[in-house]
Amino acid sequence: MMVSASILMAAVSNAGKLRSGQEEQQRYLTLASALRLVCDELTESTYRGEYTYSKETFEIKETVTNPDGTTEEVVVDEYSEHTYKQQNAENSFQCRLNSVAADVLPLGKDLDTIFAERFDGSRITENPDDTYIYTPLENPFFSGNYKLTVTADDFGEVSVTIRMRRDGVIHLTAELQKDKDGTPYEQISVMEAELLPEQSLDSVLFLEDRDDSEKKNISEITYQTEEVHWKLNWIAKKEAKEAGGA
Repeated sequence: MMVSASILMAAVSNAGKLRSGQEEQQRYLTLASALRLVCDELTESTYRGEYTYSKETFEIKETVTNPDGTTEEVVVDEYSEHTYKQQNAENSFQCRLNSVAADVLPLGKDLDTIFAERFDGSRITENPDDTYIYTPLENPFFSGNYKLTVTADDFGEVSVTIRMRRDGVIHLTAELQKDKDGTPYEQISVMEAELLPEQSLDSVLFLEDRDDSEKKNISEITYQTEEVHWKLNWIAKKEAKEAGGA
């Protein structure tokens, strides 16, 4: 009887471990699915910096006296003023997580700030006789930190934190903290992922020469940079952590 009882207790214990292992595996599958969903939307998203260019030419005149004693103004020189202005375009960041009704993931504002920090004439061939004005956005604001909630039918809500650095690298952390009834898990399941810009932002977010030397004046024309795209660098399961931040 003792042997039988021991075998029964071991069988019950193993069955409990099996169920626990299956539940943990399912939780990580749920996490992976939610995290992959957000990653896929971000790798399909694009960003373009937007700016305007205008040119105005000014004449420098002098008064000269003619042989007959009359005077007149003649143009002795001229120079142009080139103006680049960054635009805060509503659709600069295209992502299917966002909609007209809700800007769920407003990374466009952060990317506009990153572009503003690069909004200078470092790539412009300046004529030393001309004037160049570069006007980035006023009071740009960088957050780079957002949180989304993805609902899983069988395993509650998955919390996904998105953090973007100023070099455009995006780090994502997905956590499953409560079951579908709202009961906190003893262990919080965690997965992480990282997305990289396909090209460095310095090679995409810059101003280009827009001068047409044959034209003395150019009305304000809107231009866009090349598109920024992201790619998945890695996605990985992390060790579960104690609920309550331990």
